[in-house]
Parts: sequence; C-alpha cells; structure tokens
Amino acid sequence: MRSHGVTNYADPVPGKSQSISGIDTNSPTYQAAASACQQYQPTTGNSTQGPSSAANTAQLKFAVCMRNHGVTNFPEGNSGGGQQSLSQYGIDTNSPTFQKANQACSSLLGP
Repeated sequence: MRSHGVTNYADPVPGKSQSISGIDTNSPTYQAAASACQQYQPTTGNSTQGPSSAANTAQLKFAVCMRNHGVTNFPEGNSGGGQQSLSQYGIDTNSPTFQKANQACSSLLGP
C-alpha cells in the first residue's frame, strides 16, 4: 500500500485487524492502491474452501455489532475485500461513528 502512495499505511500485526485510522479510504490514491494490492489481502480459512464456519460466525457477529453501534449499512459478510470495500456500501471508515463501532466490536473477530 505504501509503495502505491498510501504513505501512512501501518504494518500489519499478526492476529490483529488491520488499522486504517487516519487514512481516507475514499481517496483515489487509496482506492487504486487497494485494487493493486488486493492479491496480498489475507484470506480467512482455506482459500479453496472459503472462510471457516468459525470465521463466518465471527464476521456475522461483528457485522451485527457494527450495526448496533450505529453503522447501520454494515454488510454481513466480506468476500475478501477488506475494509477498502466498505466504501461501496456508503461507509466512511474515517467517521467517528465507524471508529467507535470498530473499536467496540473488533474483539469479536478474534486474535
């Protein structure tokens, strides 16, 4: 992401959700970088079988939690697009509502 112009993109931490706070995910630079780096996005479960049942359950609980915390249009599943795909649902990941909900709900995704 950094080599594609998103200079403040943080290094990933194994077992943790990728933090993108302070990054305008709606900017053309971010969108182009996310598209170019899509192949490096980690997947959950076996890529030939899709996400595990536990991962699906965690994603569903996370989505419900996000909606309960004010992100009413949060989708129920994420087909490997990561947070960059949330803009297609009209979700601003930099909004205070999203940031508070993400902080409250991120533990549901596991370590």
